[in-house]
Amino acid sequence: MLRRFFSLILVLAGASSCSCDTDSPSAAPAPTDAGRDTTFSDIDARDANPDDVSTDDSAPSDAPPSDSGGEVGDDAGAADASPDGPIEGECQPRLPHPKYPPLTGGAPVCSGLDPSSLLNNPTPAGPHRLYPALRVETLPLFGTAAFTYEVPMLPATTRVVIVDDAPSLANECANGEAFVNVIGDLAATTIASSYDCDVVLGPKASIASLTLLDSRRVRVRGGKVGYFVVQRTNDVVIDGVTVDSGAFPEPRPAYLFSGDAVDRLAILNVLGRAVRNSSDNGAGFWVRRWQNVLVAKSNFATDPDTTGESWFARIEAAANWLFVDVQAKVFRNRLLHLGNDQPGYQRPISYLVVRGGAYMNAGELATFVNSSRPGETCVDGVFLEGVSFFLDAPAASGSALGFGESSSGQLTFRWDATDTHWHTRSCAPVSSRVMNAKEALAGPNEALRYQLGEPRYFQHPNGVPYPEWQAIAGITDSNPEHLVEQ
Repeated sequence: MLRRFFSLILVLAGASSCSCDTDSPSAAPAPTDAGRDTTFSDIDARDANPDDVSTDDSAPSDAPPSDSGGEVGDDAGAADASPDGPIEGECQPRLPHPKYPPLTGGAPVCSGLDPSSLLNNPTPAGPHRLYPALRVETLPLFGTAAFTYEVPMLPATTRVVIVDDAPSLANECANGEAFVNVIGDLAATTIASSYDCDVVLGPKASIASLTLLDSRRVRVRGGKVGYFVVQRTNDVVIDGVTVDSGAFPEPRPAYLFSGDAVDRLAILNVLGRAVRNSSDNGAGFWVRRWQNVLVAKSNFATDPDTTGESWFARIEAAANWLFVDVQAKVFRNRLLHLGNDQPGYQRPISYLVVRGGAYMNAGELATFVNSSRPGETCVDGVFLEGVSFFLDAPAASGSALGFGESSSGQLTFRWDATDTHWHTRSCAPVSSRVMNAKEALAGPNEALRYQLGEPRYFQHPNGVPYPEWQAIAGITDSNPEHLVEQ
């Protein structure tokens, strides 16, 4: 009788087992390479040891990974198997994935690079001159002919001036070689045909909007700006600025950053919020022909009430983009949209790196996508490294994951995702099985590799918790959602 009693207990215990582990999924493990740091802590001490692989009965630790890069025993619905309902935790055991050989760095199949404004001086190894946390030699393809990224040049100044109105700022910059201190609140300002202008906004200074036109070597630091338009301009640095379209009355822009034909631009330590305008739009970036762009250590959020365009960034005809340690939150649309939807335009994109950071979508499962009309955009060289996605949308919301796939007839030649971490409400929308199916869609000459390193998948049945906003030097409150609309 006693033996039967213990047998019954064992049976009941086995019936409640689940392939999920119980790691706290509220944070992604901190990457080890410089330039990949985030603000959230390790899930637990086990993450510090990559050889410690969690397992369960359906996937023993000595089981080899499948040839396709998926995980043995992977089942997108396995985490929902408990009779008590879905359990919060990791959707499947972690097993090492095959290590793909490094890319050789040959000439891109399609290139969005415009050589006319290049310095022909690729950035050397060592800490990035404007963002030292990033070591340049760790970037993909460094040391090959395909690595052509260039850092902006800083303005050289010979005089110091103080201005308190928009015309004075425009005139001083046009005269060149000026270190300009801005005091007070300035109306919309256009800096045109300027060479070497270093603009510093005082802690209470602001500019309703700032347009840079046909200029070279301009830096803007501190204060608050409603939005930026950058056109036909090279060597721009925007550092420590709060870019808040809601801080100024209508007419408000549809985008925080927009413009055409820009080379060598850095956006650092920026707090950005795009609010809904009168046309019901409010997005972060919509740019064309911007190349050699670094966006680093910045926090962005869009307006939860926007029903029009509300993505974080839409990029067309571009080359050499780096998103490093960025946190972005949207409430609809894609987080990152590569390509265009305008018939008749060929806008290639080449070499885009997203390293570290957290990308949040509170309304859809949509993430990063190469999306356009068939055959009108060619994407070659997208590299995601240590990126965490937080997608708080029901699996039945009708929105697709939208990770990397393209329209029929599109060309996406190289897309590598390494050590990505996924947080969704259930295991169904994203898993090794889902990624295997997406990789299988690759056409001739395409390389879609979404599972390099050790990707991890977590479910949060009661809603996806977001990470805390990272601290930004010089900004007291680094949460863009705390900015108050005027």
